Order: sequence, then structure tokens, then C-alpha cells
Amino acid sequence: MSDSSQTGKPESIDLQQIEGAFSFEEGFSRPDWRLISKVIRENTTESLDVNEVWAEAARQWINQLQRDLGGDYAVAESRRFLLLAASSADTRMRILTFAEKTLDQIRERLKDAAWDSKHGKHIILLFDEEDDYYQYVSYFFRDGIHPSSGGCLIHKDYVHIAIPYKSHRLRQVIAHELTHNCVVHLKLPLWLNEGLAQLFQRAVATISRPLMDHELRERHIAYWTCQNIQEFWTGISFRKSGNSRRLSYSLAEIVLNLLREYPGDWGAFIKSADRRDGGQTAAVDFLAADLGNVVATFLGKGDWRPRRKEMVAIWDAANKAGGDRDRQDETNAA
Repeated sequence: MSDSSQTGKPESIDLQQIEGAFSFEEGFSRPDWRLISKVIRENTTESLDVNEVWAEAARQWINQLQRDLGGDYAVAESRRFLLLAASSADTRMRILTFAEKTLDQIRERLKDAAWDSKHGKHIILLFDEEDDYYQYVSYFFRDGIHPSSGGCLIHKDYVHIAIPYKSHRLRQVIAHELTHNCVVHLKLPLWLNEGLAQLFQRAVATISRPLMDHELRERHIAYWTCQNIQEFWTGISFRKSGNSRRLSYSLAEIVLNLLREYPGDWGAFIKSADRRDGGQTAAVDFLAADLGNVVATFLGKGDWRPRRKEMVAIWDAANKAGGDRDRQDETNAA
């Protein structure tokens, strides 16, 4: 691992020599990754490692962001990560060590369901000021970002993680967003995506909290109906404020933990779970579990299963109202 700052002429790619590689928008240098990808494809020879060319492009991008931010920001690098942060060198090394270890744990649990990118390194941007964080991420969101966001995975172009620096829960946020990063290639239902992220977030928490208590269970029972449960399966409930958002994250973790009691091929379930049916078909095929029956063990009798027709109607209504199609995965800050 090392703290790094590019010096000298890059050997395999030089983004400064590519016209249009960067544009300065909303306070930051924004790479044109389509153009950069085209240049890499057209100029990479058999003697060059494509993964290293992408890693070098990422280094130059992160170094450009360092110059944009100025101050105490510095770049640190490990085998699979590039980190931009304004913390001390020792702190940056500890963060990278934790990220490497956590990535190994996530990949071990997800096995071949985990994304195995051969193009560059994982990127973590730690913003010392929340104003800088929100200015940076707002560029990627059509209608803004939820004000309580504790971090997010940016899907657009070069997938990367952005976090406002909060030392007391930084480990949890990194674990949460790295999980999203590892399943970014899958078309998972949002409840499963968030449930997995909550699972790994809980695993690294320094202070454990109970998954369920009497008060929280009563709140779930009072809130969920056989009608609004369809918003949970579609993911729309995660985008609403108040109880809807908080209880959706909680229910996702509960459902996932209930499903873990079912024997079956978990890797195949995760790889096959489809957001279009809330993951119902994959749960039946690979875990012999009906999601409606799983939820009923917690919420009581009722028709809790995902219903495609109602899900489509909910998505259509959300799209007409502006929708959430362009949002990225956010850490639940509640």
C-alpha cells in the first residue's frame, strides 16, 4: 500500500492529452468515460495489461479530483483500491486495509455472484466537507439526493463510492457500499440489494444492535398492509421519507435473515433474483421459498407475495411522477 501522486509522463495512457477527456461541471472535473474507454480500446496492445491501463486512468482521475479539492486531500492506493481523503497517511492506510479485508469477506460470502471487474480498481472518495460531498454527487442524480444520505455507490460510467467523512460509522458505510459494488452487475430487487448491504454493514459494526425488538415489530405490523407491501417489492418504499424508508430497510434485513434459514443454492438465488418479480421466482426455484409465506412468518397471515401486475402499476405511476430510475444506492443514515 502507498500514498501516491502521479509524477512524470504516464506510460500507457495520458488523460491530459485526450481532448475532451475532462469537463469541469458543478465544481469538479468530470471524466468522459465513453471517450476514455474508446481510446483505451483503440490503443491497448497485447503488451499492455488492460486492467493496469484502466487503473492508471483511474489514478489520473483521482489525482485530478485531488487538485480540484485542494487542501489536505491525498491519494492512497492498495492492491484493489484507490482512496481519496483528507485524513492522515496512517488513517488512509487503515481505511485501505479495512476495505481490502471487507472485500475479501463479501466475496467469500457471495462467491461467484460477486462482480469480478477486470478494468481498474475500486474507488473510494471520502469528502471532508458535506457540502463538497453533496455538490459532487448531485451531478449524478436527476432530482437530487436524499438529505440523510450517509454515502452512495455511483453507478454511472466508472462505478465508485462517495462518502461524507463520519469517522464513527465509516466502517459500516464502506461495508454497505462495497456490498452494493459487488452486486452492481446484477438486476437485484432493491430489498435484496439493501438487505445484503445491511447484512455486511452489521457484521463490521463496533456496537451491535438487535435486529428486532417489540417496539419495532409493532411498528412494522401497524405500517405494512397487503397493498403497500408491493411498494416494498418494487423498491419505491425505500425512496419515501419517514416510516416508509426506515421500515423498508429494516424489513429488507428481516426478510433476508428469514430466507437464510432456507437450505438451497444461495449463489444461484442471488444471481437469478430479478427486480421485475421482486425475486419471487428465484426464491422458489433455488430456495424452495415463497416470499409471501416468508413475510407472513413475521407480519402474520396475508397475501404478502410480490404481484407483478401491481408492481408494474406502481413503477408506471412513479415514472410519470418523475420516478427514481436514475438514483444510485445510498447508505441508510437512519
